[in-house]
Amino acid sequence: MLSIAVIFIQAVISASKNTSLTKEQEQNWKYRALIIFLHIIQPLARLRGRIIHGLTPWRMRGAKANPGNLTFFKPKTLAHWSEGEWKSSETWLEEIEQNIIKLKARVKRGGDFDKWDIQTKNGLFSTAKGILTIEEHGADKQYVKLKYWSQYALNGIILTVFLAVLSVFAALDNSWIVSIIFGALSVGLLAKYVFDSASVVNCLITAFKKLSETQEKASPLRLVKVEEPKEAEYPSPGAKDEADESLIVSKNISNRNRK
Repeated sequence: MLSIAVIFIQAVISASKNTSLTKEQEQNWKYRALIIFLHIIQPLARLRGRIIHGLTPWRMRGAKANPGNLTFFKPKTLAHWSEGEWKSSETWLEEIEQNIIKLKARVKRGGDFDKWDIQTKNGLFSTAKGILTIEEHGADKQYVKLKYWSQYALNGIILTVFLAVLSVFAALDNSWIVSIIFGALSVGLLAKYVFDSASVVNCLITAFKKLSETQEKASPLRLVKVEEPKEAEYPSPGAKDEADESLIVSKNISNRNRK
């Protein structure tokens, strides 16, 4: 109640200092009430916007989490066959980077001395990295491979274990309420850890799979109707026989000349 009273008093003071009203409007209590109401809901509207559109602690950006894409400290490889248009490795990386940006996830390109080519992150605890290789098969045909893996943040693991240990010690001390609180925090943090890991890996996978969709849109398959050849039309019935005889005579003359 005290915090609500403080917010209300602050809204009243801010409304009294408003200088945008005319003298007639200042005497009308409806304008004052509207300004006070706007001052009260403004922090709530700002907080709602930050939560929906990406406040850092509970950022909900990027691709949806898919536990089946977790790497569990073991790298995995994606492959894409391309033909019809040759592209350099920089162009392939740029397309993957743009696809990740469309997912509203953070992306970073590797430097000359990094052991990875592209990195994405959309949470607090996990990062996905990938390295791109291209096999050239000639005639503008390429076999693109992306080796990716997850890099788990050590601070998240330490914090989860620390809360779990506190929950165990509280249970041994018969402090059940404290034990439940720390246990719930530990489980929630672990769930957030797994969710971030699955989501950030799926960002990289989704961005790579969109390369096939882009290629299909760029070079759609077209069906062409081929008409059967028609016989030559002659002005009269005997014109065809005369043409055949002239063709035979010309062949005989050419054979004599060769001899």
